[in-house]
Amino acid sequence: MTPIGITHTGKLGDFYFALPLASWLYKVSGRKIHWVLAKQFPLFAKVRSLLMLQEMTAEVSVVDWPGFYWALGGQPWEVDPNELGITLETYYNVGYPGWPDLFVSQYFANYATDGEWDRDFVLNLGPVTPTDEIVCTEHKQIVDMYLNGPNPPG
Repeated sequence: MTPIGITHTGKLGDFYFALPLASWLYKVSGRKIHWVLAKQFPLFAKVRSLLMLQEMTAEVSVVDWPGFYWALGGQPWEVDPNELGITLETYYNVGYPGWPDLFVSQYFANYATDGEWDRDFVLNLGPVTPTDEIVCTEHKQIVDMYLNGPNPPG
């Protein structure tokens, strides 16, 4: 089966919240995901190995993105990957048409899948050696997700 494309222009933290949407698409369709990410954000070039650990991922392409405006999560957020040299029959643009007023995974899903996303998604980190590292954030939702899984509050 041909993969489903997902484009994303947001920063790396926002990108994490697109993964449950991709996982849901994979689970319901059986089609793996071809990620199309903006080269203008250098960290995207470094996430390929992590994305390839995810069962849902078929391929990762990091491409030149037309335009760019970081203040609103990368604009334009809607781009046809076929126009960027990535041939995909089906694709979804995941980004920010405006400021999110919902849990970010839900916000992305509202634009791509009428609100559907994998609330049980768990990031596969591959083999991990336990450490005494501390996760620091001021965002309660991120702490809740880290400790309790990706189910949004409410």
